[in-house]
Amino acid sequence: YIESKLPGNVELHGLYNAYTEEIMARRASGESIDTPFTTIFPKGLHADSGGLQMITLGKGSITKEDRLKIYETQANYSHYAMSFDEIPAIFEGDSRYYLPHTVEEKGIESGFNLKEQYDHFDTLNTNAKIIPIAQGWGLEDTNLFAKGLFAQLSDEQKEKLDIIASGFPVSDSYATPRRLYDIFKADEIPFNAKKHVHFLGVTGFKRLIPALIMVKNGFAPQLEVLSFDSVTLSM
Repeated sequence: YIESKLPGNVELHGLYNAYTEEIMARRASGESIDTPFTTIFPKGLHADSGGLQMITLGKGSITKEDRLKIYETQANYSHYAMSFDEIPAIFEGDSRYYLPHTVEEKGIESGFNLKEQYDHFDTLNTNAKIIPIAQGWGLEDTNLFAKGLFAQLSDEQKEKLDIIASGFPVSDSYATPRRLYDIFKADEIPFNAKKHVHFLGVTGFKRLIPALIMVKNGFAPQLEVLSFDSVTLSM
């Protein structure tokens, strides 16, 4: 319905969690079902790393073996693979509290994870595209996080960057344009990565409207694709 109302402007993609839904992706590609998720969503299938769910579901520490298993699931069963970001926040129940003093540390840790993911994907036969996730709130914190995030990559790996995802430390309606501003003004985020900006966990179209107005008025001239995911939609 959405695609028919906005022909040529909207694509509907799929999204699954590579941690909590790995078995579904694997079974869908198996002989008994033989309908891979990537076939169901040929225009694009996104695989979340599941790092947040590991925390909220009480797994405890996340090991390298955990991450490598996630990478292999993403590489085998998706077109887009979310990076394993370290979030500068603490979680208490359903609440998330932003910790700005941890931004630099979490950016560096996320950078090592991103480097690890690129290196592992290079050993696999996959066309899945890695999506780095930039955390932070405000331009200074976004730059600080991004500096650590991308510092670990080789020049060859940096040349592959043509997409960036934005995390949200808050859920207010103004957060979407705030993060769009942060991403495009952040000098530490490579220019080519800003061709495609993906918003994580947007809960509805209304939250996109301020950002769309900014784009329409020429704020992000190099932007080619603006995408988002939510509990029910990935576009």
